[in-house]
Amino acid sequence: MLLGHEATKNTNRFEAGSCANLLNPSLDSRTSRMRCATRPPRTSAVAAGRLRCCPYFGKADYNFADKYYLSFTLRRDGSSRLGPQNQWGTFPAVGAGWRLSRESFLSHNSLFSNMMLRFGWGVTGNQQIPAGRIVSQFGGDRGDVFYDIGGTNPTAIRPGFKQTAIGNVELKWEEQRSTNVGLDLEFLDGRGTFSADVYQRNTNNLLFDPRTPAAAGSAAPRSSISGR
Repeated sequence: MLLGHEATKNTNRFEAGSCANLLNPSLDSRTSRMRCATRPPRTSAVAAGRLRCCPYFGKADYNFADKYYLSFTLRRDGSSRLGPQNQWGTFPAVGAGWRLSRESFLSHNSLFSNMMLRFGWGVTGNQQIPAGRIVSQFGGDRGDVFYDIGGTNPTAIRPGFKQTAIGNVELKWEEQRSTNVGLDLEFLDGRGTFSADVYQRNTNNLLFDPRTPAAAGSAAPRSSISGR
């Protein structure tokens, strides 16, 4: 029997910037806000992520007379990438084996030195999706999106943001359910082996990172705003 617990914490932050048409090529004149370059181009990017995982797991095996085998595995996993109500998932697995070559009706068989029939069923979980996808994300850059919000100067065009990712607060664990039946043969005193497996695997609650549809539209420059 095996019991275990694991805890993982991962935090990352990324910042980058670039510019061209330098007004002063000296390294001392370059700043993180790129005040040293004319526009365009002048770009910057910031990204951050956080992941917390907390799995519990256990495994038990049973062997009777080297003929009958049984194993049971259970995992309880938690992930901060998923929705608040769906962060925890339970994933069981069962395996069984029957060594036919040790049964009395095959004890005098001279062809097969080992014959094993196997069966397995289990559920595995997947939470591999970019962090922060439970909320909608916004972004944009100069020349990309604009929104007229000037009050004193309504003709001014100011940088704005648009939705770049669709959030889903109901995100849950992706589940793969597998069923497997196999046969292992060993013959000619171990000089030859043969294995065959038949399995079926279904995926539920598929996790993927959808792109924002083109029909969502994008903010565009305007020369003025109409009064209301």
